[in-house]
Amino acid sequence: MERFPGLLFYGGGAIAIHADWPNYPVGEGYEYALQALGSYPKESMFFEVSDIDRCLLLMNKCPKKQTNPFDPSHHHCAIWHIDLIDLLDRGVISGVKKLTEYQFLMKEFESVKSKLAGNYSLDHDGNLILNTSPKYTYFKPDIDDEFEGTHTCASVEGALSITEAGWQALERLLSGQNLHVDIELATCDFIVIGRYDTAIREAALLLESNIKASVNGKLFGQQLIELHIKQIVSCNQGFKSSSIKAYRHELRTVFSFVRNDFMHNFKEISKTECLAVLSRISRVYTEFKEVTAAYSAPNT
Repeated sequence: MERFPGLLFYGGGAIAIHADWPNYPVGEGYEYALQALGSYPKESMFFEVSDIDRCLLLMNKCPKKQTNPFDPSHHHCAIWHIDLIDLLDRGVISGVKKLTEYQFLMKEFESVKSKLAGNYSLDHDGNLILNTSPKYTYFKPDIDDEFEGTHTCASVEGALSITEAGWQALERLLSGQNLHVDIELATCDFIVIGRYDTAIREAALLLESNIKASVNGKLFGQQLIELHIKQIVSCNQGFKSSSIKAYRHELRTVFSFVRNDFMHNFKEISKTECLAVLSRISRVYTEFKEVTAAYSAPNT
């Protein structure tokens, strides 16, 4: 599974994404999806980059303005269709439209038709006959009456964003989670005296210092992350698996949107906001401990 060129894992059954993306979902359920989107600043807007196996790859920039929207230097998150529908129904996101299976397949059909730029003909059933040698037929979807009233697919209409209710839900979700013991010990005294931004700086420093010690290097920030990931990949026989890509994304968003912000600014935040941010750092710190233990020696 660590060498599958995409995402492959087993939950209630085998789940796969047949795409070599820069990031993948870390789990199933609206909680995972909300936390993935909530790893970005409040003003963030998310745009669709790719849609494969009922999962959307999103980025926080307009992909049409990027030379290569799949470049791993960009920030990406991946969300299952079913989780986007759940988030929309809960009122915590906007910019998403629910589709039936037929509507979704027709959207894909029209997308292919547009990309062909007229290099096709239509048969009497509306199927696309590509101007290739030999001829290739791209079939128009059929309506399945049994599922036509069921909305199981999602589409981003313009840009997706978290609503104010969504940010409040995320704060409640994160602030109720337990912190890693190392993070708790490093921050508890500052929380008691109300130095909430200092607590976050200490947690971010603890994470960065531990990564720096693990690579035995003097780099910092994003360069430190890339060196760390490079060493992890080398211990996985040179293969950057979906789990490593997802872990890299978690590190990059914490460093870009939490570490950088709090290291260089004094911030007025509430205790609940502080605990929510600490929960994010704690989750990544726990992942760091698990990843370094799993990839501590070559060929593991």
